[in-house]
Amino acid sequence: MYLSYWIQHLQKSNVQLDDNDQGHRFLQEHLLHWLETLGWMKKVSEGIHAIVSLESTTALYRCPQLPRFVYDMKRFILYSRSAIEQAPLQTYCSTLVFAPEGSMVKRQFRDCACRWLRRLPKMNHDWNALLQTLEGHSGLVYAVAFAPDGKTLVSASYDRTVKLWDAGSGVLQQTLDIGNTIYALTFFDDSTSLRAVLGSLPILSPLSSGIGVTSLQYPSSIFINDLWISSHTERVIWLPPEYRPRFIAVYECIVAFGYTSGRVMTMKLTL
Repeated sequence: MYLSYWIQHLQKSNVQLDDNDQGHRFLQEHLLHWLETLGWMKKVSEGIHAIVSLESTTALYRCPQLPRFVYDMKRFILYSRSAIEQAPLQTYCSTLVFAPEGSMVKRQFRDCACRWLRRLPKMNHDWNALLQTLEGHSGLVYAVAFAPDGKTLVSASYDRTVKLWDAGSGVLQQTLDIGNTIYALTFFDDSTSLRAVLGSLPILSPLSSGIGVTSLQYPSSIFINDLWISSHTERVIWLPPEYRPRFIAVYECIVAFGYTSGRVMTMKLTL
């Protein structure tokens, strides 16, 4: 069975999912093996989409433990994606070390962590609102924007490139070498180009074909106000100095931050 599709086969088999069933036990025993293999195959992004699909399926069943484990799997792989992609064997090291103390995946596979690590850093107990950090720009980020369907995130940097990311998995889909700095971006109505200060930028057709874009506007419900993320008139999250962005973009309850370091960070809020 092709590694990226076993979850689809499970969903289409009409098997009743339940706590501690065969699928649940498989994940508890072989999740890290699966993630490592996806890393070697360069298929981590497909694994992320498969887990998100499985999460939607498990939500339909009255089994409390399996949906919680699948949700934790999703947070674990989103947080650890870069490490798994760059060095798949870090699936058994860095990913477990830096996961929250209360992570079900971390607790399940604690004994798989590198034994030469005698003293581990103390991490937060639970996952926070940070979904993932996107790295690739070598200069500060001047602009970030979501496609209206929320599936694509675009960022423009002082390094004179524009990058398009899969907002769900964090995978870099395309880099446009502009040769100049872009300070603002949006999409044309035909979804084949980006509107920029310097003019239009073409997008490869395979990427744009899945984006039904009209225009980009920030919803007024979520915004950065002084040192806070605010919802309507209520301050909800204070931003420490290292997390204060230069630019933001909002799609529904997901906020993207662009930083002077060149990083792009996404955070999901439940308000």
